[in-house]
Amino acid sequence: KDRFYLVIFVDVSSHISLSYLCFMLLFFFQPKPAVLEQMGTTQFERLKTEFSYKQWHLKKSNQVSTDQLRQISWPWVWSSRFQLGNSELKMTMVTRFATMQRQKEEYEKEIVATDPRELSLNKQSLFGITDTQIVFDYHLQRKARFLTDWFIGLGFSLPTGKNQLRPVDVELANQFYSEVLDFQISRLGEGFNRGISLFTTHRFSTLCIAVGGNYLVKGKYSVLPNQLYKPGNESHLQAATLWKGQLFSWRNNLGFRHYSHDSFGEQTWFQQGGEILGDTSLTLNFPRGQLFIGQHLINRLRNSQIDGDRFGLQIRNTNSNFRQSRLGGRYHISPLIQIELRYERLFILPNENKIGRASVRHTSFSVSAQFRDYLWANAGCSIGQGEMQALKSNANVTVISPATTSAPEGQIRLNGLSFWVGVRQNFDLHKIN
Repeated sequence: KDRFYLVIFVDVSSHISLSYLCFMLLFFFQPKPAVLEQMGTTQFERLKTEFSYKQWHLKKSNQVSTDQLRQISWPWVWSSRFQLGNSELKMTMVTRFATMQRQKEEYEKEIVATDPRELSLNKQSLFGITDTQIVFDYHLQRKARFLTDWFIGLGFSLPTGKNQLRPVDVELANQFYSEVLDFQISRLGEGFNRGISLFTTHRFSTLCIAVGGNYLVKGKYSVLPNQLYKPGNESHLQAATLWKGQLFSWRNNLGFRHYSHDSFGEQTWFQQGGEILGDTSLTLNFPRGQLFIGQHLINRLRNSQIDGDRFGLQIRNTNSNFRQSRLGGRYHISPLIQIELRYERLFILPNENKIGRASVRHTSFSVSAQFRDYLWANAGCSIGQGEMQALKSNANVTVISPATTSAPEGQIRLNGLSFWVGVRQNFDLHKIN
C-alpha cells in the first residue's frame, strides 16, 4: 500500500509543484497598496474552495454485476479584482485536485440454487491535479449616462495536469467523460489552451441585452506515449436577454458553438458537429425567497470523419440532443442563512440510429450561511436516479451506417449520491500588508 502511494506521488509531484508555484506568484507578487492608491485603484481579494464527493452505481438489467464510479473533487479559486476608476479588472486562477475510482463487481458463475456466488472486485483508480486556469476579465464601465458596457476576456490553461495516461487509465477516464453522469472533472490534463472573449451589454429601464462571443485555441498533448492529439478549436457566439421586474425576472440565452477538426498525429480524422444552445429561466420573487423554473436545450449537428480517403459528413447523425428541466425554490431563514431545494430532470434523446437514450432525475438540498462580513460557507447533498442505454460498440467501424451501428445491449439502472462543503473568504490586502 505504501509503495503504491509513493509511485503515484512521484508521478504527479512535478505537476503539483508547478501549480503551487503559480498560486504563490499570484499571491505574493501583488501590487502594493500604496502603489494602488497612487493609481486611484481599489483591490479586492477572494479565495473560494469546495470539497465534493459523487458516486454512481450502474447495473445492467440483464446482469447481476454492478459498476461503481466515485470521484472526489477539490477546486481552489483565487480571484483578485481591481477597480480602476470607471473600469474594473478581474484576475482569476483555478486549479483542482480530483480522484477517479472504479470498482466493478462481477459474478464469475451463474446463479443457481446450489452454487454460491463468487465475487471478484476489479478496482481502478487515478488521481492528481488538473490544468491550472488563469483568466483576465476587463470591464469597461463608462459614465453613468452611458448604458452600454464592454467586457474583454483573456484566458490561459497551463498544462499542469496529467495528460499522458496508461491504456488502462484511459479506459478509466472514459467512464467519467459522460454527459449523463455529469462528473465535475473528466480529464486531469490537456495541452496549453488559450482563449479570448468579447461581449457588450446595453441596459434599458428593466431590460438588459448582451451579445458577444469567444474563441478557444486548444493545445496539443500526448494521450498515449508517442501519440500526439490535437483537439479542435472552439468558437462560440451568444446572445442573452434579462428582464428584471419587482415581481419576477426572465432570462433567455441563445448561442451556437462551432468546432474545428481534430487531428491525431499528422492526420485529420474527426470534426465534431456544431451545437445550437438555448436556455430560459423564469424566477418569481416573494418577500423571503424565490421560486424558479428553467429549461436548457442543446441540439447537435452531424459530425465529419474519414471515410476511406474522403473526409465528409456522417451518413446519419450519431450525436444525441440534450434536454434539461429544473424547478426549485430558495428561502431566507434569516438575513444570513438561505436554503435551496431543487429538482432536475435530464434527457438524452436517441440519435438518428435510435440509440443513446438516457434519463436522469436529481433532487438536491443546499444551505448557505454568512458568518462574518468576509466569510461565507455552503453545504448540500443530491440524490440521483435514472436509466441509460447500454451500447456494444465496434471499434473497427469507421463509417456509420444502419448495418454497422452500435447495437443496444439493454438498460443500465443508475443510482447516485453526492455531497459538497465549501467556504468563501474575502481578504483586505491593505490590512495584510
